[in-house]
Amino acid sequence: MIKLIDWTVAYPDGTKALDRLSLSAGRGERTALIGGNGAGKSSLIRSLVGILPGQGTAEIAGLEVRKENLQEIRRRTGVVFQNPDDQLFLPTIRDNVAFGLKNLGMGKEEAEEKVRNILQQFNIPGLADRLAMKLSGGEKRLAALASVMVMEPEVLLLDEPTAFLDPKARRNLIRILKRLPQTMLIATHDLSFAAEVCPRAVLLSRGTLIAEKATEEIDEDLIS
Repeated sequence: MIKLIDWTVAYPDGTKALDRLSLSAGRGERTALIGGNGAGKSSLIRSLVGILPGQGTAEIAGLEVRKENLQEIRRRTGVVFQNPDDQLFLPTIRDNVAFGLKNLGMGKEEAEEKVRNILQQFNIPGLADRLAMKLSGGEKRLAALASVMVMEPEVLLLDEPTAFLDPKARRNLIRILKRLPQTMLIATHDLSFAAEVCPRAVLLSRGTLIAEKATEEIDEDLIS
């Protein structure tokens, strides 16, 4: 579902965020993308959906990452960014979760049913009519994830999903992610979270792959 061969991403000034990165993740596999600040984790996620341009070969959800495929890639791929406020831009959670469905032209009744179902699945039906700006960090994180999952993506990309979470919200997120069937690439520096959710990890440092192994075998001292 995700395949990279010599994938390179550079900023406008020529600085490389990723340098000839090669990796793959199969259907239903949950892979942690481990590394400290500046390792290239966020750049990789953004490049897979065309927010940042890359060179080399990248495939996601059965499609090569190139301009003519981006619309379909974004339909098949759900991205949850590090800051949930970037995705919760409408007044209520109901509005935010329904936004993508309405853009697809789905009828009102069908969209409302899907919104109810996904909020129930995430155990947050009480948030439907709450204002996004009034929610806690954990509530915003789940609402942002619900707004992505309601679209039924094949692949899920998450960028630092435990940011802003208290211990209770973190445990709830772990429980939800472990039961989802999607192929996942989860960028995080939270090694204990990664070990609970992802059997496998890829370790990045300054845009290059330095280790690929079982998550529980990753040494914290390697994260820099």
